[in-house]
Formats: sequence, structure tokens, C-alpha cells
Amino acid sequence: MKNDMKTFVLASGMMMLLLGLAGAAEKPKNDQPQSKETQEPEKKVEPAAVVKGLATMQLKNQNKSILNRMELILCPADLAPRIKETRDERWRINASRAKFNDGYNNLDLNAIGMLAVRSGGLRAKTDEKGQFQFEKVPPGAYLIYGQYRSHYAVAYWLVPVKVAKDGEVITIDLNETNVKEAHNRF
Repeated sequence: MKNDMKTFVLASGMMMLLLGLAGAAEKPKNDQPQSKETQEPEKKVEPAAVVKGLATMQLKNQNKSILNRMELILCPADLAPRIKETRDERWRINASRAKFNDGYNNLDLNAIGMLAVRSGGLRAKTDEKGQFQFEKVPPGAYLIYGQYRSHYAVAYWLVPVKVAKDGEVITIDLNETNVKEAHNRF
């Protein structure tokens, strides 16, 4: 008798569960518009900011180079002191080994670049015309980090960028006027 009662209760519970699920799936159609209180407000989505520009470099020998295929990172602005500290430390180490002050050989772009890469910032690469673009940039303070190395020069940029609002388009060119540090051999 106990087993029959358990089976009956279990079967009744399953039946009620199935009826409840079927009723939930069949909601009555309501063709009337919802009241303003129940409607969700439409959210106007503005596109995130864009930071774009052109990367070139004028060398001492008067050759102007378009910096194509250059990796750029939009990193947090608070990274600047750490980059300066790393730059100075690596410079001292490299200069003490070589026993002369040669900027071309002593500027350690690999060490500085690793800090920018580890910051987790947005990345972009210049195209064949030297143009670059960072998309979907949230508001905030940033630095554009880029580095240049050739047989004639080494350089890096730490250009500040302030994004105030979504939808903003900011154009900043990287060149010899805003380079953080450059060393020409010739």
C-alpha cells in the first residue's frame, strides 16, 4: 500500500510539473502596446572613440620615412613613470658595459616595449602608408607607445591621448616633433 501511495504522489507531481511547463510555454498574445511604465527605454548606443593618425620620421640625413608595419600600443597613462625608470636603468647597464654614451646602442627598446605590451592596452599596426587606427577606445587617459629602429636611428613615442567621450575621433600623428626620444647615427 505504501508503494502504491508513493507511486501515486510521484505520478501526480510529474503530471503537475508537465502541465505547469506547458502552461508557461503558452502565454496569451497581447496585441496592445505595453504601458510606458513597463516598456524598457531605448538605449542610444554611441560608437566608442577612435584614435587614428599617421606615423613618419624625419632623419638627420633629411630622409623622411613612412613608418609602415609599426606595432603601436594604446596603454594606460600611468605607465609613463615605469617606462622612464626602465629606460634609465637599462641605459646605465648598457652604457657601463660599452664604456661610452652611444644612444643608438644604449637605448633598450625591447625592455621598454615589454612594459607597454604587458599593460594589456589596445594594439594597432601601421599600414603601408603609415596610417593607424585604434577602435573601440573607452574614455580615459592613455599613451600611444610605438618604437622605430633602422640602421640609422632608434626612437620611441609616448604620446598622451585623452579620450573624453564615446563617439569621439582623435587624430594624432607620430613624427619627429612628438617623439619621446630619438638617436640618429648619421
